[in-house]
Amino acid sequence: MHAASGNGHASVVAVLLQAGVHPDTRIAGERTAMHTAVESNRDTVVATLLKGGADPEPVDAAGERPRDIAERLGHAICAAVIDKHVATHPPHVALAPPPSPAPVTIAIKV
Repeated sequence: MHAASGNGHASVVAVLLQAGVHPDTRIAGERTAMHTAVESNRDTVVATLLKGGADPEPVDAAGERPRDIAERLGHAICAAVIDKHVATHPPHVALAPPPSPAPVTIAIKV
């Protein structure tokens, strides 16, 4: 995913997403494919990742979000793609699994 993202292969990224590859998989430095795409100025890949469910605001080990990288490197189109997505979609929230039932709840059900 990261190699395809960094090299601008949006169609390969789309196939990987359709095959079930998680868009937010992290590599060294806690970087996601979104970080890689933005750093390489691949706005089409950024859009493909976002459409595939990627988190638009993951933080890497350096404390940077993809939007931060776009701003730092002057990748205005990538920044605009992210901004548009964030403005039109609810915040990306990772849901925690439901808590296990308390032992008392289990005893009552038995």
